[in-house]
Amino acid sequence: RREIQIAVDTRPVSPTDPNPDRLAAEVTEQRATIYLRAPDAFPPHGVLHELLHIHRFWVDGIPQVLPVHDPDGERLQVTGSIENALEHQIIVPREAEYGFEPYSYWNETERRLWGQYPWPAITNQWARRKNSLLGWLTVSRLVSDDQVKAQAADCLKKEGLFDEAQRFATRIAGVIESKPRSISATLRFLKIPIQDVRLVRFNVLTEQRDFIPIPEH
Repeated sequence: RREIQIAVDTRPVSPTDPNPDRLAAEVTEQRATIYLRAPDAFPPHGVLHELLHIHRFWVDGIPQVLPVHDPDGERLQVTGSIENALEHQIIVPREAEYGFEPYSYWNETERRLWGQYPWPAITNQWARRKNSLLGWLTVSRLVSDDQVKAQAADCLKKEGLFDEAQRFATRIAGVIESKPRSISATLRFLKIPIQDVRLVRFNVLTEQRDFIPIPEH
């Protein structure tokens, strides 16, 4: 019996964002908001995508990973990237059940993203590796265009990460139905200490956060 709020996202868009018109959702144990890019921009496909995110967290009770300490907000960006990469594995194929073709969006988005390689603005090696592994997870499952897949694979080979990215995608495919196990595997591949994050379920009925144990690697 809760409303989902709608608001316009006034945050500036990164110049390297491959899809600056995308919608976003913010979900807590008390409220959920879908952010539009403009007051008159209400694309049904994009709205459905965000509703599926909210359904996962509120109705299905799927937990999400959050940083324990995050004084400057950078760690939340990292866990947010992990969340999107994992949740999209489940959500995007479901869009077809509602009459939408789910893969064209990702073909074009990933074409633009990997077309920016060698990513001169990203100088931190850990960040490059994280983006490479999570990026290939998206390409391996959500991209149907063979040219885009080949482009991403070529970039990863230049980074020296293609074999590891493949192992990561294979491992996640085997545990994707279990969010705790998916998070555990992702932390191991990304070399994030398990004590730096927590797995949180937003219990909208009690307005409380339930903490879920993360399995050991």
